[in-house]
Amino acid sequence: NAVSTCGSCHNLNYPVSTEYAPHLRDVARRRIASADDYDGYSDALLARGDEDWTIDTLESYLRSPQDFAPGTTMPDPALSEADLAEILGSLALLR
Repeated sequence: NAVSTCGSCHNLNYPVSTEYAPHLRDVARRRIASADDYDGYSDALLARGDEDWTIDTLESYLRSPQDFAPGTTMPDPALSEADLAEILGSLALLR
């Protein structure tokens, strides 16, 4: 499934970040670049740190990470519409 692709870098199961990426628990309800245990945020995401991750901002980011935050280290996931919808639906439920 599409969500498992995210798990190659992000922790989906526990609110503990990996060395590569912040965890995704409660991501749709927190500030951008705000996982307390992750210090690898790019300057591009830190510059947006006064904004919240919402389904809309997550969709924009996943559609084109570089357009959303030029200079981010997030690779372009090149998601199909079906995969994007699956991921956004799952992210909304990760608590």
